[in-house]
Amino acid sequence: MMMPFSFPKHLLTLLLVVFLLFVASLPAAADETPPASETASETASPTLEPSATPEASATPEPSATPTKQSLSEIVVRLNPGANRQQGMRRLGNYGKVAAENALSQSLGAYVLQVPSEQADGIIAELNQSPDFLYAEPNHLLAAQEVIPNDPAWGLQYNMVAIRAPHGWASSTGSSAVTIAIVDSGVDMTHPDLFGKIVAGHDFVNDDDNPVDDYGHGTHVAGLAAAFGNNGIGIAGTSWGARIMPVKVLNNIGFGSYADAAAGIIWAADQGARVINLSLGGSAPSSVLEDAVNYAAARGVLLVGAAGNNGSPSVLYPAAYPAVIAVSATNSANQRAIFSNYGPQIELAAPGAGIYSLHTGGGYMTRNGTSMAAPQVSGLAAILLGLPGNASASAVRSQMQASALDLGPAGWDNEYGFGLIQMDAAILLAPTLTPTPLPAVESPTPTGQGWGITLPSASPTSSPTFVPTSTSTPETSVSTLAPETTETPTPLAALPVPDIEAAGLEESPLERDNALLCWGSSALLAGIFLLLVMRKLKKEKR
Repeated sequence: MMMPFSFPKHLLTLLLVVFLLFVASLPAAADETPPASETASETASPTLEPSATPEASATPEPSATPTKQSLSEIVVRLNPGANRQQGMRRLGNYGKVAAENALSQSLGAYVLQVPSEQADGIIAELNQSPDFLYAEPNHLLAAQEVIPNDPAWGLQYNMVAIRAPHGWASSTGSSAVTIAIVDSGVDMTHPDLFGKIVAGHDFVNDDDNPVDDYGHGTHVAGLAAAFGNNGIGIAGTSWGARIMPVKVLNNIGFGSYADAAAGIIWAADQGARVINLSLGGSAPSSVLEDAVNYAAARGVLLVGAAGNNGSPSVLYPAAYPAVIAVSATNSANQRAIFSNYGPQIELAAPGAGIYSLHTGGGYMTRNGTSMAAPQVSGLAAILLGLPGNASASAVRSQMQASALDLGPAGWDNEYGFGLIQMDAAILLAPTLTPTPLPAVESPTPTGQGWGITLPSASPTSSPTFVPTSTSTPETSVSTLAPETTETPTPLAALPVPDIEAAGLEESPLERDNALLCWGSSALLAGIFLLLVMRKLKKEKR
């Protein structure tokens, strides 16, 4: 007789231990699952219900299917006569409704998130329903700005500070407007001024050849109206404006009040719409004031530099009521330490570490309120060139009202009404049609100063404010002309402040701002990347 099989107890125990060890090993493999935050999101309800709070709408909802679903947004406005609760329930059947906000509270319009492949059909169905006024795609917007192709654009933080790229999207200036540069003359053969110089006059040498033998006037002219988007050097404030060189300062930057007054009157009589006065003296003068009043009475807008002594005393002619007195800011939108200030200050513009033209076809960096003033002059020229906006007083008001308020709220004696903002000022002018970018034919580089290598404007570069011209920057005038018994008191180009000698450091914002200065192709690539990222984000929802 066969004995029944008896399973050894010790073997049974061993098998049980092995089984338990196998089961215990299973959670270890589960450690490779998504983090707690992802796991939690997977347990959320996949039902697409209207959100009750903004926080709920910000939480990504999982797809109802294992595969990721592409989502689109629709804007739907409820009919005021329809039952709101019924309409909201119906919207919830289609997809996820965004939280209440100003759009829904004021218009009864909601953003509805639906599967992309169903979006067109849902829009058509909702538009046929009496419960809704309309349904439409939630289209994307993009900031409109014009980034010029000038190689040194990456050095021009000042143009970013005054929002020039946004302003250029509406207007780059009109050639019907002429800016008189009453200064040390202008390099009339500079390639960045090619084709925009009108007849001028030299009151120092009493001839019609106002050549710049000091360099100051050329730098000023470039900031006011150097051609932009021409593939050369820099972009001035007004690309379209013409330049009238009026030489009243000699080859070391000095001149007389009488010559300056004569230059102002001559420029007004020759049709200048804007007169830039980046020069100054500490003594008041009846003849100088009479000259600025003469020009202002003929509808000319005059802009003057406040001075570079860092004192609460605006120089003349900027101190006269008929002249817009301009103080200088740095890359941090603070008053530059060298900038004068006082009750006459009306506007501010960047004046520290400003890159512009130099004689001999070169480029260099200067500091001073002399650099701030021509940016205001360039903006004034753009505004005067807009259809129906020919009044100097109206343009002056537009620049005041649109300025970025700096310092204490409202007007103050350091920034006046604030830092000029080109796009905001243009919006205050009559409605206009955006002007196309000018097509500029650049001359073949020849002559002195062309053996330079301009720094790259790549967004990844760190701009360094150093001259690239082979010429040596003028440093002979470090202080204003001393007071003498000579009549009239000598007028001088405002001294170039030495930032390093003053113990100052350039703000890193020059570099940060340069990173925002993308080229046109990079800008398009950035927008495309933004759209792709947004779509991916929606898909995760």
